[in-house]
This record gives sequence, C-alpha cells and structure tokens, in this order.
Amino acid sequence: MTAAASPVHAGAGFTSAGQAAAAFISDGGTAPARSARAWSVQRLEVMFGGLAGWLAAPLARRLDAPVDVRGVAVWLALATGAPVDAAYIAAARAGWGYRLADLEPRLAAAFTTTAARLGYSSQQAGRQWAALAKLTAAAGQPAGQLDRAAFRRCP
Repeated sequence: MTAAASPVHAGAGFTSAGQAAAAFISDGGTAPARSARAWSVQRLEVMFGGLAGWLAAPLARRLDAPVDVRGVAVWLALATGAPVDAAYIAAARAGWGYRLADLEPRLAAAFTTTAARLGYSSQQAGRQWAALAKLTAAAGQPAGQLDRAAFRRCP
C-alpha cells in the first residue's frame, strides 16, 4: 500500500464533490499528473454529471466507465463520505486500499505498523486495509470513525 506524504484532507472532510475534485487534481505530484487528474475529473462530469450522477447510475454503466473515471469517482466518494452501494464495491476492482491510503496516509501507516506488531504479514495487512476501505465506502464515513452503529445505518 502506498500513500501520499501528507493527507490531502482526511476522508469525508470535504463538504462538496467540487472541493474534493479540486484537491484530487492539486494532489498530483507533477504538472502532467495534475493535467491527467483534471482530465479524469472532466470525463466524470461529462459521462455522469459528477459524483452524484455516478452514484445514481446503473451498476453496469459505472463498471463500463474508463478506469480513470471509476478511480476518481471512488476517490471522491471516499473523500466526501458519499456511500457507495455494495454491488459496486463487490464488483469493482477499484484499488480501494490505495485510494483510502491516499486520503488517510497517517491512518494507513498506523494500521500497517499495528498489523505488523500483531504478527500479520504486509500482504495480510494490505488485504485488511483494502477491506477497511470497502467498509468505509459502504458506510460513507471516515475510516477512523467506523463503528457498529455506522453499519446499522447502511441500506
């Protein structure tokens, strides 16, 4: 699992998808990376009308979207706390753990360190982190705030 050097803005900390999209773009490490990220955000807008449209679109349409569009949609959902339906989470290979680590690098590092102290391999810790990212997406809450009550509220 890799992560940015510092948190973009800890998960579900953005009040709008537009604010999160601007942070996603600015988090690109180089001008070409920022340009590519801006292109992906623009394609999400054109294809779905933004995050809200992507979340409301039929599963097959979301899964057929280009990988960069799916990636930015997942990042925006995690960043804004917009719940993602379980059908998409189960079907998509979206790099859930990578996306969450990009948003929550300190939590990712603490998680990995704790898992190693408990005797888990880095591969096992990575799988557990990816599972946490999927639960975060389903609950629509920051990873550090998940509790039993969050899952009672899930549809």
